[in-house]
Amino acid sequence: MREIVRIIEISILSIFFICSCNENKGNMLIFNNIPQANVECMPIPYSEMLGITLQLIKKDSLLLISDFFGDSLIHVLDVKHNIEHPKLAPKGIGPNEFLSPIAMYMTQSTMYIYERQTLRLFSFPIEKILDSGKSMKLNFTVDTYSTVSMPIDVHPLSDSMFISSKVDDGIKRFIVYNHEGKKMNDFGEYKEYWYREADIPNRVRAMYHQTHFEKHPSEKMFVAYSGHILGIYHYESINKAPILMKEFLLSKYSYDFTYNETILSVKRAEGVERGIVSVSCSSKYIYIVYNPNKEEDDNALAHQIKIINWNGNPVKLLNINKQVSRLTVDETERKGYIIAEEPEDTLMYFILDE
Repeated sequence: MREIVRIIEISILSIFFICSCNENKGNMLIFNNIPQANVECMPIPYSEMLGITLQLIKKDSLLLISDFFGDSLIHVLDVKHNIEHPKLAPKGIGPNEFLSPIAMYMTQSTMYIYERQTLRLFSFPIEKILDSGKSMKLNFTVDTYSTVSMPIDVHPLSDSMFISSKVDDGIKRFIVYNHEGKKMNDFGEYKEYWYREADIPNRVRAMYHQTHFEKHPSEKMFVAYSGHILGIYHYESINKAPILMKEFLLSKYSYDFTYNETILSVKRAEGVERGIVSVSCSSKYIYIVYNPNKEEDDNALAHQIKIINWNGNPVKLLNINKQVSRLTVDETERKGYIIAEEPEDTLMYFILDE
């Protein structure tokens, strides 16, 4: 069921995602000879059944959980006081209702909900999380006519600057939008980490390397990651393209594809690890959930959490003994929150050691 839903998500782009390994060239992120720790995960009591969890966000004592299914798409749980609040983002086509799937993001003052099917970005003040229906507003609908591309997500770096990865034939990977959803510039080069990629159309490469972002909590930095590649960027303003500081391969990859006038399909090869699943950022560290299972495996190997600092240096490797689909970290309370596949999605936490 989970794989079917992921295919449904990507079909919003009117493209089927399904993904081939030979020589890869690049700066491999190696976790040899660094501290390791085994972590114990403990369940968090929650009366609601989770369907397919898409994101976790922690804000103060509130844990926000976006779901692919349900009459409402965002669960709200006060983990400090063990209070289950009414859910947000009712599903539907009416005012302040949303079509699944959605993405949710936060800046210092604002929470954003991006409706992927309609390319619409909504927002409300963070202090109104428990009363968002009365304060929700439509920020913009992404202007795809001037960019001739399809954005995957629209991620706020501030309340006036937004970034997105895209699927098109352009030479740049990412777009910067302003507060009206208009393209300001683009950035991000296609790297040839697999020897065949120099001869592969950029649209195919973009489809395989579908990229998501996580921002530094306070500095003008963010992480861009796909299944095998993670980059650390710095930015100054909306008028200047973000600058890539460092980029790493976490695992080798290759893929087969079919691309013509009617179809684009991309398939990961046997022998290729599934790679990065989820990323969470704190002011000190970048936490990377990594799936070491290969495409043909039955997910028998437990996932890992690889921790690096913002200079790209490996810090620690956590052996989590779970199949983890989502992660968010709160270093203030020294906890990590995960969705574990048990096989149903289950909300759990673990203690972060120093």
